[in-house]
Amino acid sequence: MSACWWIWRARNLLCMEDEHITIYQQKMEVYKLSTLIHKMFIVTGPTNDIGRWTSWHPAKSSATVLNVDGSSFDNPCIFGFGGVLRKYNGTWIYDFGGNIGISSILQAELLALYHSLRIAWDQGYRHLVCYSNFTLAIQLVNTVVNPWHLFAPIISNIKDLMARDWNLQLSHTWKEANATADFMTKMGVSCNQTWQEFLEPPDGILPLMQDDALRI
Repeated sequence: MSACWWIWRARNLLCMEDEHITIYQQKMEVYKLSTLIHKMFIVTGPTNDIGRWTSWHPAKSSATVLNVDGSSFDNPCIFGFGGVLRKYNGTWIYDFGGNIGISSILQAELLALYHSLRIAWDQGYRHLVCYSNFTLAIQLVNTVVNPWHLFAPIISNIKDLMARDWNLQLSHTWKEANATADFMTKMGVSCNQTWQEFLEPPDGILPLMQDDALRI
């Protein structure tokens, strides 16, 4: 609105009074007028937004906790996935990651879910809480599979794992509370292997795990 006013006024001044206003002057006048309008009509005041405090979610019982994530690196986008399996008190059990090449974030997140659940089942854990910060992946595996979906086979495999005889809870978490899984995902992206497992915590993840255990 401010720009339209000053364009119209500059035209009138030029046509009726032979007065020329430079583009720079018009820009400055537009800025001053828009600032004035903003101050006059935009109401500001205190809000109830107090920020978002996040931390790792330990299990409320003796359940095993699984954090998974997917991510990309560089251009063209190389995608990978990763995850961390821990006891309810934060004690490390298992890490994994993998590189899937040029793909999409949705496929990376779905593969993270699939491989993490497969590993937990194969290792004999039957009481599991799994956290992902990718809402769409959680929604897809909790609804009826669209057979025409690009990743329908992966989604079906995840649903088959979820339907097995175990106590499994799949929940959303904020990215800030998923730092260890994000770390493993970046390791997965940076390696050239489609699958990589760690029988000991890799360098760099221990400080993140300590923060999680302290609920920082």
